[in-house]
Amino acid sequence: MKTFNHIPGLSFLFLLLFVSACYKNDGPAYLDLLTKAPWIMRSDQFINASGQYSEEIQDCQRDDTWTFKTDDTYDFMDNADKCDPLHSLDYSSGWALVEKEAVLVFKFVFDEYRYRIITINETTLVLHKINIYNPNKPTVQKITFNR
Repeated sequence: MKTFNHIPGLSFLFLLLFVSACYKNDGPAYLDLLTKAPWIMRSDQFINASGQYSEEIQDCQRDDTWTFKTDDTYDFMDNADKCDPLHSLDYSSGWALVEKEAVLVFKFVFDEYRYRIITINETTLVLHKINIYNPNKPTVQKITFNR
């Protein structure tokens, strides 16, 4: 008569149950957070190698909205406080999440800009981009959005 040893199979089953029980969902995915509601740009800073920063956003830009849509397009709206009252800067373009949702890519006709997502939650989106216009003096661009 044959006897079967069930210990290896049961051990694997318990390990599988333990791993799935320990899996934790850290909340909504980046796609859901990005597309839930419009974002308002609050700051656009450039930080140099010595830690000094300059603010690159004008007060008239602080009400502009960026709306990311699930069809991989976004709308930029130059809202009520226009920098140039005679010309609206409203436009639409493409976007994508790449590198396991860690990088947000803004797509334009002839170019694209890649920003690493540093923070994303229901109310805050922080993006970083290393700019190497001068390899001896790289800067980090830090853009902060809120809802």
